[in-house]
Amino acid sequence: MNDWDSEKRTLGEELFELGWKQGTLFDAPSACFSWNKLSGNTPDNSIVQETRKLGSKEKFVLITQDCDLIASEAEEPYIEAILCKTEKQRFVSKINAKSARWFVVDAQTGLVAHAKYRTQFDKKILSSFTPEPWPNGPNRLDEFIRWLARRYDRPSIPDAIVDAFQRPLEKRVAELKQMHPTIFAAFNGIVSDVRVNLPASEIPPFNLQLILLIKSEELRAYPNNWYARLPKAFPVVIRIAS
Repeated sequence: MNDWDSEKRTLGEELFELGWKQGTLFDAPSACFSWNKLSGNTPDNSIVQETRKLGSKEKFVLITQDCDLIASEAEEPYIEAILCKTEKQRFVSKINAKSARWFVVDAQTGLVAHAKYRTQFDKKILSSFTPEPWPNGPNRLDEFIRWLARRYDRPSIPDAIVDAFQRPLEKRVAELKQMHPTIFAAFNGIVSDVRVNLPASEIPPFNLQLILLIKSEELRAYPNNWYARLPKAFPVVIRIAS
């Protein structure tokens, strides 16, 4: 690379080459969260800033997309990160796979990402931190990236459907995990996503279909009638993704 090419490189490109990308973990012990709140001590309820320092068992995970990280500082001067906390296994085991609030980054260490705690960093600061690679392979990283979007694109499910469908389904899946761990493991290995249609009306009875998105390459490792052994609670549609 000649000097002219070197001058054209952005800070983000240099950071990317050093290992910074979406899903990178890092420690920033002197970092603070800040948020705006109303002051109840003034007549006009003016806005004041509150801050909180990072805890000893907390770190960040980079959530900025790679293209925005690489972009020039004039276009994208900051990166965004989510707080990760080391939680007790009891809490980790209760996190639903479809939770939009928490994501289990590393089940062995109990590291959990908390969607509600987000903050920004100047890109220059990353040069003074050490990037830690994503701990659980590319498939789990893909799930994390989809989880980031789910907080914003998830539909608003009426309470009546939650009571009539979502909670009973979660109960049946929990029973399947406890009573038939082998079948549950096969289910998790084959099914990449579980979805349900929203009915046209919020007034019962509801016409619902539970849709299982299947990875075809994983399906070959199991008998063709594997799904016949699942407890039947709701109508199921099987769609195989290529």
